[in-house]
Amino acid sequence: MVLWYELQPHYGGRTLYHWLNVLGDREPGVENWHAATNAVNHIGAAAVPALLRRLQSDGQEDMDSALIGFRILGSRASNAIPELTELLLEHKCGDLPNLAIENMKKPLELDSPSFP
Repeated sequence: MVLWYELQPHYGGRTLYHWLNVLGDREPGVENWHAATNAVNHIGAAAVPALLRRLQSDGQEDMDSALIGFRILGSRASNAIPELTELLLEHKCGDLPNLAIENMKKPLELDSPSFP
């Protein structure tokens, strides 16, 4: 039996979900923020399925981390647009799919610990 932990992307010896949890933290600290943004940046488009799952979650921190992840990846997450569009058309997740698309258009400055 293969565990989900083994299937998800890793960077720096930690899973993508670990790094997304850091991004969802309200006060991750500058070093943790930089490590997490760097990790998601390196994982790249392989992070998209997890970001889509988190965007559809009930947890605010999960949704926040997904939006940040889409912003970190920018156009490299464009393969998510068809599913995000479907979520919008089905009226799922409120305006979050639209926010994710908008975030892809304005990539996050990786040297800044702020997220407007």
